[in-house]
Amino acid sequence: MLRRLNIHKTAKVLYRRHNISNLE
Repeated sequence: MLRRLNIHKTAKVLYRRHNISNLE
């Protein structure tokens, strides 16, 4: 369960970073 949560968190951060990069 913890591992799954960690992956989800990382995915969210990566998605956020990608979104910001796309906006710029």
